[in-house]
Amino acid sequence: MQSQSASFIVKASELLVSNGEGVEYAFLLPRGYVEHWIVWAKRCIGKNVTDAAKVNTQLIAYQKKYKLKDYLSDEKFQPSPITCTRISQKDRKIIQLKRGLSARDVIAVPETFYEFLRSSHGVLCKNNCGGIANVSYQAHANDLSDVFLEHNTDTVNADLPIEFRRKIVLFSKSFDKESIDYIPLGDNYVCELYPTKIKYELIDAKSSREGTLQVSNFATVQQLCADTCKVFAPDLSSSCIRIWYKPNITPSPTKLTDGYEVVEADVFAKTLLYEWDVNKVLIEIRPSVNQSWPREREELVNRLQIGDFVDARDNTGKWYEAVVQELESDRIKVHYLGWASKWDSYIPINYSSSSPKSRLPPPQPLWTRTNNWRENIQIGDIAEIREASSSIRKPKWFYGKILKVNKGDPFEVNGGADLELNDKIGKKPLLLLNRRSQVLVEISDERNNVPNGITNFDAEIIPPFRRWVNLYGEEICPMNTHRKDDYKSKANRKPAMIQYGHVNGALAVGSQRGFVRGKPVAPGSLGMTNLGNSCYMNASLQCLNHCRPLIDYFMQEDFKKDLNLSNPLGSGGRVANAFSAFLGDVWSNDYTVVSPSLLKHSIGLFAPQFNNSQQHDAQELCAVLLDALHEDTNKILEKPYVDMDIKGKHSEERRAMITWQRHIKRHNSVIVDHFQGMQKSHLRCIKCSHESVKFDVFSSLSLPLPPMLGKSKVPLSSCFDEFISSEQLDTENAWFCPKCSTHVRAKKRLSLWSTPDILILHLKRFGSSRVDFISKKKGKKGMNTSKITDVIDFPVDKLDLGKYTNLPGSKDYSCYKLFGVAEHQGKSVNSGHYTATVLNCKNERQWYRYNDANVGVSTGDTAINSGAYVLFYERISNGRRDVKRWAGMEDYMLKLNIDPYVEESDEIDDDGFVMVQATKGKKKSRK
Repeated sequence: MQSQSASFIVKASELLVSNGEGVEYAFLLPRGYVEHWIVWAKRCIGKNVTDAAKVNTQLIAYQKKYKLKDYLSDEKFQPSPITCTRISQKDRKIIQLKRGLSARDVIAVPETFYEFLRSSHGVLCKNNCGGIANVSYQAHANDLSDVFLEHNTDTVNADLPIEFRRKIVLFSKSFDKESIDYIPLGDNYVCELYPTKIKYELIDAKSSREGTLQVSNFATVQQLCADTCKVFAPDLSSSCIRIWYKPNITPSPTKLTDGYEVVEADVFAKTLLYEWDVNKVLIEIRPSVNQSWPREREELVNRLQIGDFVDARDNTGKWYEAVVQELESDRIKVHYLGWASKWDSYIPINYSSSSPKSRLPPPQPLWTRTNNWRENIQIGDIAEIREASSSIRKPKWFYGKILKVNKGDPFEVNGGADLELNDKIGKKPLLLLNRRSQVLVEISDERNNVPNGITNFDAEIIPPFRRWVNLYGEEICPMNTHRKDDYKSKANRKPAMIQYGHVNGALAVGSQRGFVRGKPVAPGSLGMTNLGNSCYMNASLQCLNHCRPLIDYFMQEDFKKDLNLSNPLGSGGRVANAFSAFLGDVWSNDYTVVSPSLLKHSIGLFAPQFNNSQQHDAQELCAVLLDALHEDTNKILEKPYVDMDIKGKHSEERRAMITWQRHIKRHNSVIVDHFQGMQKSHLRCIKCSHESVKFDVFSSLSLPLPPMLGKSKVPLSSCFDEFISSEQLDTENAWFCPKCSTHVRAKKRLSLWSTPDILILHLKRFGSSRVDFISKKKGKKGMNTSKITDVIDFPVDKLDLGKYTNLPGSKDYSCYKLFGVAEHQGKSVNSGHYTATVLNCKNERQWYRYNDANVGVSTGDTAINSGAYVLFYERISNGRRDVKRWAGMEDYMLKLNIDPYVEESDEIDDDGFVMVQATKGKKKSRK
């Protein structure tokens, strides 16, 4: 045993009480061992040891945190080899952790502390020969893996350390105590007690053997595959080992099978082990990538038969449940469930036989790429139901509500939709896996049903609006299969009838409302139907479609928890939901053209000026949409009254900070986080020189276009210079000077304080012309509303606003990259045509030009023209996307140790004076 000096105790104590950041594993020790060790450590630290008091305090805090006993009278305990026999038991040939343990019995200590103790004290081993058990000082063998073999005592070397290494994970409320036993580590982390046990059979070309794996509950199936390679084939390529599992599907989707399928790691990339319903795996190894697999004949594509059920992808990239109809040497023909037979496709059985024309991957096991939604269907769910009177070639789909689920003996279903018959099963409607569960559905908008002849259901069932359908048949599909509209909207009064046509020479399918089914030129790059002078909206949406904060937020279901349905300034969630659904269509990769009709309708209800088919201003539409999205997702449910008038004498920094703190008392959303900055307004009285400074929040900047006579292009910097230049207010906009107590034509100057992650610049081409601008300089009245057609030369790759922003530290993150331009062609704001040039946010090297339904390849430089109207920039740092929440205000306040949500008082000014309310008849004073 190594020295137990005071310096050793200090080092071990530091490792014990470390906060665990960056540590992935812990070791379980008996609670009593840790309690006695701490008492011994405190007793052995002398008064002359450096930092003895600090270490003693840390150990006492550790005892209190985990409620450890303090054996004050224990003078006999001396460190012995780490002993875990009290918390272990032998099950057949396996040494394992006792069942039923909790934080009352064991302590999870940091891995670094355990390793330090082991190197000094050793760890007791299990002895099966009746002799004295050995003590091991050897480090743990599986430090880099979530997969490890159990302590098998029936080995040549029977002396194995009895130790229990466990994974540490960030705490989540989703952890199911019934499924996982764990012990808490402070406030943020937990340590599992009992890993998942999975039986395995190891198969190679010569033999097979069996055993048991222990795998962390919090490891993913993908990690299981990767770590299994390290344990069983450390010297082989990952291409020489694969895992088979047995899906829990009855009856089996394929006829010739032993029940096992190959694990596709990407399918289970996020599936945790405790969520995976598997208790045994096959581990298959081949000597090299050039040799065949021992179970090659059992692969799905080598055992397919007609009538087998699989997952198959169509030419739009979407996966569907499918049935095998024909077999050929290198391909199969499949029928997609829920779709007409004219969409049946030939797909290759392996990638090497995939022709350039097909580009379809081989079939995959059933419900690996699709969702087994039928298994979890519940009363009240909404599904798509094929109309009873629709034909096979032109099926119509309604929304239907599930009223009952019958998984017992099936009723005889008469009537219903005219379905295609399966010749392979005797001209009967197809049933997936031949399952006969049924659901009673209510289709409120169906008008042409036929009586179904059922007599053994409740009396309240009234044909023709309610009927039974086969849950595993082709008369029912999940939502968003054929319909893309909101089932609660009035649009569902008309069924979605699938139509076929040719787009750009290719067969496509779309609905009556302007969707064209097909593969877009790139993900997210597709056309939009013009709904009648709606090009102004299409151009704005094309830019916002590639705005990262909006995509990341509204394409996740989590945004719905932020919906503020009671906000009188919002739309009741209509705009947010419609925008989310619209993004889902755009990024589904299913269409070449989409229709924003639902979104336009929702915006029209929120802002009635857009509830028509007239031409409008794209910049105004963009501002209204962002405002609606903000109010719909504003986390402030009850807005307090806030006085934005800041009293007293304060520095600009403090005024800006107080303004923002008061702003976020009423506004908290993704729009506030990434789209809003602040500008400073400075007014000076021309009579008494009294000055007033005020800060205002903005979501976009409207930049004036200065006259640059004789120049072919106007640099964007000139627009910013004009924006911050001083001007004298006219009589109509005179400012009331509180010192003079009169209205004066004050000198006004704007400047930027902070700029948001997404910077929207509006070039003011309308409302004033060069002639009008010059006239105003000379003091002449009059208005010329013609369009300014000067070419503004704006940067594409790097716009640096460091010289214009004034927030301390903001010059370090003041660079932007262009990602979208809304363009206007025409003479006035209420006429002409809008287009857009946008950088694809998934492929940041490719620009596309959008002209309603038409899409073409472009470049960023082509957008620098006389029509550029609204510019969309995103913050970058070292050429990459950067994020500074609240336009940098959050970082600024946190660096000053100021809580953004606790307002700085304006009653105490920068000189230390307190503002007091004067008595009646007297002016305010300062103490």
